[in-house]
Amino acid sequence: FRVYHWDEAAERLVLVKSVARAEPYKGIDWQTVTLALGEGLSGIAAQSRRAILVPDASQDSRMVYPPGVIPIEESVLTVPMVTQNRLFGVLTLARLRARSLSLEDLRLMESIAAQTALALANAEQYAEAEQTIKALAMIETLQPTEVAVPDADIDRRILQGFVDLSQAELATLRTIGGDGRYHVAAAGGRAWPKSAVSTGDPLSAGEVAWLSDPKVTAYVADPATDHNLPDWAGRGAQLAGVKAAVFLPMRAGQRFVGFVGLQWRRPRWFRPEQLSRLQLLAAQAAIALDTRHALERERGRAESLAELERARREFMQIASHELRTPLTVIRGYASLLEEGSLGQMPLPAQQAIRTLMDKSSEIRAQVERMLLLARLEDGAAPPQMTPLDLRMVVSEAVDRVQPQVQLKEGRLNLDLAEAPLPVLGDSERLATAVDNLLQNAVKFSSGPPQIEVVGSRENGRIRLVVRDHGIGIPDGARRHLFEKFYRINNPELQNVAGTGIGLYLVRQVVEGHGGHVQVDSHLGEGSAFEIDLPVAAEVPGT
Repeated sequence: FRVYHWDEAAERLVLVKSVARAEPYKGIDWQTVTLALGEGLSGIAAQSRRAILVPDASQDSRMVYPPGVIPIEESVLTVPMVTQNRLFGVLTLARLRARSLSLEDLRLMESIAAQTALALANAEQYAEAEQTIKALAMIETLQPTEVAVPDADIDRRILQGFVDLSQAELATLRTIGGDGRYHVAAAGGRAWPKSAVSTGDPLSAGEVAWLSDPKVTAYVADPATDHNLPDWAGRGAQLAGVKAAVFLPMRAGQRFVGFVGLQWRRPRWFRPEQLSRLQLLAAQAAIALDTRHALERERGRAESLAELERARREFMQIASHELRTPLTVIRGYASLLEEGSLGQMPLPAQQAIRTLMDKSSEIRAQVERMLLLARLEDGAAPPQMTPLDLRMVVSEAVDRVQPQVQLKEGRLNLDLAEAPLPVLGDSERLATAVDNLLQNAVKFSSGPPQIEVVGSRENGRIRLVVRDHGIGIPDGARRHLFEKFYRINNPELQNVAGTGIGLYLVRQVVEGHGGHVQVDSHLGEGSAFEIDLPVAAEVPGT
């Protein structure tokens, strides 16, 4: 009994199993016999896809024996293993004596051969499916994670998935580069020299147009006879002795991101299900590559934005420092004029000088805010944390804003706890935060400002509330209120000066002190800003 396997690549029937029970058969080495289609009884059965029963093989010229073996008087039955018109091999049964096998034996062997062919097909599909799952799982691991994977490793692992699934002898992965051309990203295969370097000239979009066509899902070719292949593909394959090739385009949506070329130096046939698995792998690989490219684009944009942000902070620092000097000069001369040190000024001029002093104070405050913002975001100047009484910080801030409140004929009530409000903080930065809240309460009052400031100690926390009775804040604006450069879109506020960094600074300062800030406001009913800070040890000397 002999079992032959059909080697599609070699186009030969190769013996895989031989069982000899009778003495004349035991000394015969059938391993030396390989048969082409149409050669010998087994080759003829394989070619015709039909079983053959020979009553006496010694009298049949079609019977092929190993060299040196004298024909044996035997009955031979050979049956092809075929399913869905695909040849897997041949089963050959021989029995001593002529006419020792019957038609009943033939029917039985045909049944066994059919079941064996089906089992082999199922086993092959199962193995290929399992390999496909492994390849897909491998590519799935290439999706973005916290651990960075070098691009070259990703390309090699993608290509290896194709090689493992297809058993390709030569394989190449080309992906689109920043220049719009398709470069060799990885090369390998079972026959690829380990010491070889991945080479190949970049290909233009025109040179791969035959693959980028959305209608092409896979292109199977024999480079020796396929004249439709572009010159770069056909010439290179012929030089490498390639007899079969498959080109698999990779698309992410409608975008052609590259392709894989798989090659064999022996003829190779592909079943539809084999191509489908390779196409599935190509689709998954395209997703991995496109995701990587998207991350690269986002990384580039993030780096550009980071550079712009760095330049912005640097500009703010430089501009703020440069504004300080001329502001000091302006305020110095204005002060001399106001005091009369440069001669007596008429009343209208004195009023103008007063306005000049007020506006220069506003500019200086804005400059200080810009400098503080730059320092906070750079982290270059950490806060000078010392124990302090928040009542002193708030009282001084109220004194600074009182002239503006009185100028608008408003009223500011200060209600601070009698006991100290101890916090650990940077007095200058906390003062800036309180100043900004008070300035906003004055600016956004539609009439004479009515402001209440309350400082208290509750449940182990220091609480400061600045409440006004101004225009209030729309519901949709509250969640953006503490964002940098955010300003409420309200026609009533067009003439109100501001940069949108005041409340952002308040939040940064408060959170930098381990606290938080929140707002309670309703349109037309005013706003209440609340700062909550942790209590520190008692301030020395209080």
